[in-house]
Amino acid sequence: MNNSSGGTRKGPEGRVFPLFISLVILGFFVMLLANISVMYFGRSELSAAGFPYFFILLVLIIVPFNISLSILMAVLTFLYIVLFSYLILESRRTGSKRIFRNPSSYVGAFIPFLLLISLVIELLEESLGVKIGGSSITSAFTSAPYTTYLSLIYAPFVEELGFRIIPLGLLIFCEALYISRKSNLRERTSSGRMLAYSFLLPGRLRRNMGIKMGSAEIAGILITSALFGYAHYYFGAWDPGKIAQAAFVGAFLAIGFIEFGPYVDIIMHWFFNGFISIYDVFANVFSELIVVLEFLLLLISGVAFLYYFIEWKSGGIDSSFNGDPVSGD
Repeated sequence: MNNSSGGTRKGPEGRVFPLFISLVILGFFVMLLANISVMYFGRSELSAAGFPYFFILLVLIIVPFNISLSILMAVLTFLYIVLFSYLILESRRTGSKRIFRNPSSYVGAFIPFLLLISLVIELLEESLGVKIGGSSITSAFTSAPYTTYLSLIYAPFVEELGFRIIPLGLLIFCEALYISRKSNLRERTSSGRMLAYSFLLPGRLRRNMGIKMGSAEIAGILITSALFGYAHYYFGAWDPGKIAQAAFVGAFLAIGFIEFGPYVDIIMHWFFNGFISIYDVFANVFSELIVVLEFLLLLISGVAFLYYFIEWKSGGIDSSFNGDPVSGD
């Protein structure tokens, strides 16, 4: 991205990008510290075993073998380290500083934005008498804080797999397969390679093939987000008020997967679930410090995002979906 002498590309992306990246890195180390602390302080509680499970949209599938919760916690922590490392590498590879073209800036901008909007939705629904619920989760934190925390950071893998990666990955594969056959590109891109990229690196596949965000992707985002929101009520953990909140968050997770890959939506989901549950896990340790840090996180990044958004809408920058249809944006 070469700036012209007039500085038309100097805009807010260059100013807020370091802030968004810093928020992502800081958030990762906070979450990593929380995971390590849970493994240390919750050793006795995590000594139990349970049945792994995952979703395919609204279908719950239980794996018929036990796994130690402490081992599961360690494996999840390792996988999050791997995904985060790839997030940083892919962010450096793109060379772009725009929110919708750089995975780190997307995560850094939208995590605090989604936390803030979720709070607004909750306050609005409460004022209208609509219950969001979650009392069962609150009581679970009281009786078993470490296993409850584990379930919340396990959810990003099982929920993203069933609500985003599988359905949207299949959608992108079908779209890529159709375009490759229509454009006679099958000799350069095999079906197996397209299938793998559809689930692992859909953003790179779409850019390489020149696939823009169209009606098929928008329909996929809306449908999966609606089902994701409904699932929070359907499985009994929340009241109907949670549907709108979860669906709104789900839409941005879906965009993150489509534009980049599972290393974005899984990390975002982990940050989102983790930040709202750290307080409950460590309520008697450093809860006041966490409240202050979360407030500062929302305030600083919220102002930065608002500044970026105003400049974008006023035409100061181009932050549209997808770059040129070549690898690396």
